[in-house]
Amino acid sequence: MNHDFRKLKALVINDYRPTQNMLVTCLKLLGFQSVTASNDASNAYASFMQEKHDVIISEIIDGRTDGIGFARKARESTNSPNEKVPVICIAGPRAAQFSDRARAVGLIEFLSVPYSIEDIAARLAFVLRSEFYEGFVSAKPKPVTAAKEAIPQAAPSASAPPPPAPPPETQEEKESKDLTALLLDHYLKHHEVVLKKLHFAKDATNICVEQLRETTDKLKAEDKKDLSLKNEFEKMWAEILEQFVEGGIAEEDLAKIETVIETIPSDIKAHYNDLTSKDQEFLDLVESMNVSAYKAAKAMANKAQSKPNILSGMTAQDYQAAIKKTAAEAPQVEAVKEKTVIEKPAEKSDWRFIKK
Repeated sequence: MNHDFRKLKALVINDYRPTQNMLVTCLKLLGFQSVTASNDASNAYASFMQEKHDVIISEIIDGRTDGIGFARKARESTNSPNEKVPVICIAGPRAAQFSDRARAVGLIEFLSVPYSIEDIAARLAFVLRSEFYEGFVSAKPKPVTAAKEAIPQAAPSASAPPPPAPPPETQEEKESKDLTALLLDHYLKHHEVVLKKLHFAKDATNICVEQLRETTDKLKAEDKKDLSLKNEFEKMWAEILEQFVEGGIAEEDLAKIETVIETIPSDIKAHYNDLTSKDQEFLDLVESMNVSAYKAAKAMANKAQSKPNILSGMTAQDYQAAIKKTAAEAPQVEAVKEKTVIEKPAEKSDWRFIKK
């Protein structure tokens, strides 16, 4: 997931607290410096004025209190901290009816549900690195000029009817949101599971190293080589754990790390198995991960993301190609930190780190 969000601030607009909390946690794990949450566009804009967020993620609800309403304020207000701030709108099955309103305020990013952590990370990388998005926003005419905005507006009549409530959620929308929640929840659990496995592997390696050091006087040459190998494992666990602290670990990275853990030497593995078998909290967490349901939801998400964005016409493949092109032609001002990829050669004793 080679995207560096460590110096960026994100703002989530969502009135459903469980989804809001899940998105905030996921963005933090992706490495964002800070993530703020708000229930509606009005409160979100007040937060935006203070924090000057780099990107906004919001659901589409009614075109007024959601991401569209926020974008209108950000684009039209003379005191806006950033009139071109990227806004990604989470789009349900009925999002097409808001496409004209979205275009009118310079929005082109509808992320269809269901979506996975990889989908939202790719979309974030696109809007934060692509001149295409900024160019589109810049081309949008401002419907409200500074002069008009300065004219005092009459107070609404006390008898004026309240704005219409958004239509009730359809079964299709509910199912799409549930699938997204399952995908994000699986990522959070998988992240926690692998982090625990790393700590177990680190502790198991430490036990082996201590056992070898206790017999230093009796070590043969080949035993010294084995001790050196264990020390390399210690360094490896420390470096991977550092990546977890920094954030940006993708699902595919988690799977690679698990593969490394599963192929550790038998003496370390024995201690590892003993440690994991005694941690009931870890065992319960592993059992709670419904892998088959996750795979089914991932297939549905891939299908949804394969369809063109109803605003920009771009597909998931188009976004990936644009991200690669932008990275190649215009390197970021802040260099992306090299990520550690662990490669295991044919010789079990010859572990090494490959920097990409």
